Amino acid sequence: MTRGSYLIVAYEIGKRTKKTCEKLFEKVFDRVQLPFPDMKIEIFSDGHDDYTNTIPEYYAETCVDYG
Repeated sequence: MTRGSYLIVAYEIGKRTKKTCEKLFEKVFDRVQLPFPDMKIEIFSDGHDDYTNTIPEYYAETCVDYG
């Protein structure tokens, strides 16, 4: 995949709640290779607070570029 390309690895339909966000990241966690500090996972979203609070439950802060 070239830089500038995006891949949607999971989605979840539901109300914008922490539970829905957790369901989404359970899917992402199961489908994506675990990141490392030198090989980070990049996550792009609309910045909803539930993402900010849920991502650290699944990935170490040093392994994620979120924005």
